[in-house]
Amino acid sequence: DGELDPDPTSCPADLDGDGSVGFDDLMIMYYHWGECSPDEDCTADLDGDGRVAFYDLIMMLSTWGECAQ
Repeated sequence: DGELDPDPTSCPADLDGDGSVGFDDLMIMYYHWGECSPDEDCTADLDGDGRVAFYDLIMMLSTWGECAQ
């Protein structure tokens, strides 16, 4: 699907692995919005509750911009 493998230890909201949290990451999150299925990579579930929803969006927006190195 063309997405890079993000490094969840350094910047979990950087879903496309480009070193920053931005519009592309937001679009990936919206694509995966809703319940996570067992056969799906659910990296957009930032709070680990089994679904991509409001709190994941808040977590993403709170880290918007360049990831700390």
